[in-house]
Amino acid sequence: MSKKQTIFEQFDKDETARRLQAMAEQVLALARRAGATACEVHAGESQGAQIEVRKGDLETVEFNRDTGISVTCYSGQRKGSSSTTDMTAEGLRLAVESATTIARAVEADPYAGLPEPSLHPAPQELQDLDLFRPVAWTLGDMEARAKAAESAGLAVSPLIQQCEGASVSVSASVRVVANSQGFCGTHARTRYGTGVSFVARDEAGMQRDYDFDQRIDASSLLPADQLGRRAAEKTVRRLGPRKPPQGNYPVIFEASVARGFWGHLLSAMSGSAIYRGSSFLCDRLGETLLPDWLSWQELPRLPGGQASALFDNDGVATREKWLVKDGQLQTYLLSCYAARKLGMQPTGNAGGSFNLRFHAPKVSVPAMLEQAGTGLWVTELMGQGVNLVTGDYSRGASGFWFENGELAYPVAEVTIAGRLQEMYLGVEALGDDVDTRSGLHTGSVCVQGMTIGSR
Repeated sequence: MSKKQTIFEQFDKDETARRLQAMAEQVLALARRAGATACEVHAGESQGAQIEVRKGDLETVEFNRDTGISVTCYSGQRKGSSSTTDMTAEGLRLAVESATTIARAVEADPYAGLPEPSLHPAPQELQDLDLFRPVAWTLGDMEARAKAAESAGLAVSPLIQQCEGASVSVSASVRVVANSQGFCGTHARTRYGTGVSFVARDEAGMQRDYDFDQRIDASSLLPADQLGRRAAEKTVRRLGPRKPPQGNYPVIFEASVARGFWGHLLSAMSGSAIYRGSSFLCDRLGETLLPDWLSWQELPRLPGGQASALFDNDGVATREKWLVKDGQLQTYLLSCYAARKLGMQPTGNAGGSFNLRFHAPKVSVPAMLEQAGTGLWVTELMGQGVNLVTGDYSRGASGFWFENGELAYPVAEVTIAGRLQEMYLGVEALGDDVDTRSGLHTGSVCVQGMTIGSR
């Protein structure tokens, strides 16, 4: 691919959708002829490119175009699945044959099966959510963007020793979900991203940090030079870390880190965790989970939303709903299988959640720091010390110690610990510095009274 050829020059969204739909119909017909009592098909195609610049030179270029199809066949309530990247007629036939053979061999699962037809979105609901926004970027445009991010960051301070790489990525994808009940839905979307990492050094040692941005619309990306400066400034701020006092103090999770904080709650809400009994939220619907001033809503059909979708991986229509209302847990996140296991209704969340937004009073970061007084501002977390069954939480952290509402000095090799149940109830403030780079929009979060120790 030349530097002047646009990335999506040979990717036609509508033609790709028609071809994938035709393949899905072909697979469904093969499954019927093979004796399957029901069948579900997922077909997808994606195209993209990623480049990396280091020391002002183009170091790597990757280009991909992938197509695949997966098929699930049922024999009563026995289920078999297969997938292939061979999209020829013979490849599709072999995939169906494999799935039906498995379905005849396994034991019946009383909870397996397609959704009730009434759960699929009606034809008039299958509207364009404006998620596919191709731009005429070339590899040359991507290289120029990466170089701008690198050079802007290197100019921030003589303490910046080197750039560990500046990368730019673009991708476009089309996904089709179809089944033997007559449902066929299509999603198409684009993604653009830029990331850059720097190393800084002073007499006390060396520190690394990075920054990134990702959007479905290239025009919404942060300017590359601004991203590079922001990443370099973050790196310099980390120089000369100290050990903070030990004890119980407020902890503020910076907005980018707060996504993970809320992610643990989403994992605990998932139907698979609930029916396996591996969540601290089992049997807690309707109970108080967060402060009563805080509500959490899912808005899956936002036009142009980072995580918008008309239907989930089961083909069940997505719907607006409250996950938490006035602090009380309203729902679990249920696929069809999980819903049957629990004797509940599917929520349209097979495969995850979509466009999560908080409804709560939001405060500025300076006001949050002033309110908290003295404690730890967390900008990075390490380790996986989270137990969703008990809620026990213990992770390595780095960031900044703050005193009297002001950042005092950087810290590293710190451990923060608590229990998720108490941490969520102990949320004291939600910041107005909302991070919009994913479907989960959140500002920084202040949690009262966590245990802070040195590693």
